[in-house]
Amino acid sequence: MALITSPLIGLFALVPMVLISEVLPHDQHLAIFDNIPHLLLGIGLVTGIVLTLWGMNIFLLCQFNRMGQRISQKTWLRYILSYMLAFILIASMMSIIENLRPYNYSISRYQPFFGSFVNNTFILILINLIVTQNERAQLKLEKAQLEISHLLMQHEQLKQQIHPHFLFNALSTLQILMRKDVRRAYKYAGQLATYLRSSLTLSRQDVISVAEDLAFMERYIQLQQIRFADLIHYDIQMPEHLMAQGKLPVFSLQTLAENAIKHNAFSANTPLQLEIRSEQNQKIVVSNNRCPKLRIEESTRIGLKNLRDRFRHFTKELPQVEESTSTFTVTLKVL
Repeated sequence: MALITSPLIGLFALVPMVLISEVLPHDQHLAIFDNIPHLLLGIGLVTGIVLTLWGMNIFLLCQFNRMGQRISQKTWLRYILSYMLAFILIASMMSIIENLRPYNYSISRYQPFFGSFVNNTFILILINLIVTQNERAQLKLEKAQLEISHLLMQHEQLKQQIHPHFLFNALSTLQILMRKDVRRAYKYAGQLATYLRSSLTLSRQDVISVAEDLAFMERYIQLQQIRFADLIHYDIQMPEHLMAQGKLPVFSLQTLAENAIKHNAFSANTPLQLEIRSEQNQKIVVSNNRCPKLRIEESTRIGLKNLRDRFRHFTKELPQVEESTSTFTVTLKVL
């Protein structure tokens, strides 16, 4: 701003003086306007003075800011020092010029002081506007960073809700298998260790590829198949490019698989059928047949609520649920 405004002020500051000089008698002309080189020299001189005023005001601003908030708030003191230094600068410049080559300044003697006052006021206004704009931008940036940090914290809390719920069910299952079949319990414990190791790795991320989320869901289903034998079937129909390029919030598909297993009473005659397919290459549809339990439990819907809340951090298009007497379907938007 200093480099742009200084030559412009230098140009426009001398225009009125040139016009006044034209109407004066020849013996009262200011010699600086007698020819183009002198005029350019005058413009350069004013430009240098304005640049000096800019540097002086920037220096004062920096010094007051370094002194602390209490002193930096006393802008009036900075203004007084700024005008005093500006007038001292102009008086020194005029004294040097008059010593080098005296002229008749009967008409324009006070004009440099007036010009200095106007230019310094203009510079102070611009500096205040720039500082205010910068402070507003900084406040907006800090507010945005706080909002992002808050969202990340919320998302992390949502992810952490998944693990205790799953671990409780997994350990309960392991306890049951230990009583019924030690070999299956041993296999289940090995699969559980692999699954938990994978979950710890993925939990460090907020969003993963569709392929990674599918692989994690398969590990979960395979873990449950040890418990329920051949009572759980699943079919995945997903194009390769969607698996590689598409993204999902971590644990999305596993949450739906867990939800289906938890809320259905499947048997050898009516096994649980899970189907995962793509739709319009931008959505993933997860559906399962409904096998109502004889004893209806009130659903807390924590899993679906958790899934919606995690999707809300990344897209406005939340998971859509469709229920019928025979199927339960959830549609996810691929990120």
